[in-house]
Amino acid sequence: MRTTYRHKLKTNEVASLIDRTVDTMMIHRRRVFAGLGLAVVLGAVIGGVMYRRSRTEAAVGALLGDASVILSAQVVPPPAPGQPETPGSYPSERAKLEAALETYLAAADGYPNTTAGISARYRAAGLLTLLDRPDEAVQQFDEVIARADPGSVYREMARLGKVSAQAQAAHYDEAIAALQDLSATPREDLPQDAMLMELGRVYLMAGRTAEAQQTFQRLLDEFPNSQFAAEARREVDVIKVNS
Repeated sequence: MRTTYRHKLKTNEVASLIDRTVDTMMIHRRRVFAGLGLAVVLGAVIGGVMYRRSRTEAAVGALLGDASVILSAQVVPPPAPGQPETPGSYPSERAKLEAALETYLAAADGYPNTTAGISARYRAAGLLTLLDRPDEAVQQFDEVIARADPGSVYREMARLGKVSAQAQAAHYDEAIAALQDLSATPREDLPQDAMLMELGRVYLMAGRTAEAQQTFQRLLDEFPNSQFAAEARREVDVIKVNS
């Protein structure tokens, strides 16, 4: 039985999507949350609109630009003794992510209540999940939730990101409670079938296979044409085989 579930995304693939995501989400919010793990990783390193309406927004926008440059940088092993280093490169993916994280946090902490600062904090939280620091990610997602305006796309994404980080940290009860709440009532911006799919996955991660099976079956019964139906059916079949 599969006991873990985590989407992974290569940083160099994500870097090309910088600055396009927030506008897209505002138009297509119904399709954004196809899977919390993917939503979190995408949201961690891709972007939004650079706000340059004031000197403050210009400053934080420059920091966000610096972070996007870091994420686009090459990963090059350290050179042999006596050989020059490759300018603008990093010795590992982790080193690159940590450098981008530092820049995002500088923007978030320096301009905490601006829209761009909130965006930077959201992306920093997502990078923390990529760096396997989920407890710190939960703290940053909480900051986004507290500072973002009601109805803000960042507030909604941070709620989902927090759930994913809680599951990554094995805080399953908290993640399950949040997903139960999110899946209980149909909402325009949070597709109920997507929430049920993620709830079933977290039940599996927690080893609660009976509840996972019930959740996947509910998705199949209530949303037979869902884009998640095929995957939910596979999960039900695997659970039955291993029961």
